[in-house]
Amino acid sequence: MASMNLIYTNDGKSEKCSPSSDWSEIQMENTRNTSLGNILFLGVKDADRGAPTILMPKMIAPFGESQDNYDRTTLDLSVTDEGVRESLRSLTRMCRKIVSSSDIENADEIADEMLPILIESTTGEHAPRIRVRMNGSETIKYVKCDECDTIPRGAEVRSIVEMRNIWVSRKSDGSYRCGVGLYLHSASVSTNVRKVEQKKDLTSFLFEDDE
Repeated sequence: MASMNLIYTNDGKSEKCSPSSDWSEIQMENTRNTSLGNILFLGVKDADRGAPTILMPKMIAPFGESQDNYDRTTLDLSVTDEGVRESLRSLTRMCRKIVSSSDIENADEIADEMLPILIESTTGEHAPRIRVRMNGSETIKYVKCDECDTIPRGAEVRSIVEMRNIWVSRKSDGSYRCGVGLYLHSASVSTNVRKVEQKKDLTSFLFEDDE
C-alpha cells in the first residue's frame, strides 16, 4: 500500500512523520486579511519554519501540465491507492478544523463548504485526483527518459508538495469559497509509461515497481 509522509525541519534537519497520520502536526501560523478574502498560513508544530511539505507516492499525471481558468499552470495527479485517498480526506478534515478554530468571520460555515483536497470524478469512471499549482521554480528531474519542457500527459510522477495555506475568497453574491493551496515543490518524472489497451484509462493500472 502506498503512503504519504509529512516532511518537516527540526534543528536544521529534515525529518519525516509516520505515514497516514491524523495530521495533528499541522497548525495555523498566522492569518492575512486581504480585499479579496483571507489567507491562513500553515506550519508544522515544533518545526523550525516552512509550510507543511508532503512526500507523495508515485502517481500518474493523466492530463500533464494544464492551465486553469486564471491561466495558472497546474498539474493533476491521479490517486489510485485507497489508503492515500483516505489520508487526503483526513487532511481535508484537519484543514476544516483549522478554519473552524480561526477568528475569521463565518468560520464554521466556511469550513463546512471547503473544497476537498481529493477531487472526485463526477461520473465515477476515473480515479480521484489532486491538483497542485506550478510557478516555474520547481525542481523537475526526468528519470530513465528524455528530458521534456513540460510534464507530459500520462507521465509517472513522484512528487513533493507544499501545503502553503488555506485561502478564503468572497464572491460577488456575498458567499465564500475556500480551499487548500497546494504547490509542487519538486518531482521525479518518467515518461516511459507502460502501454495499455486503447480506451483504457491511464489511471487503471499501477507500475510494477510502485509502492
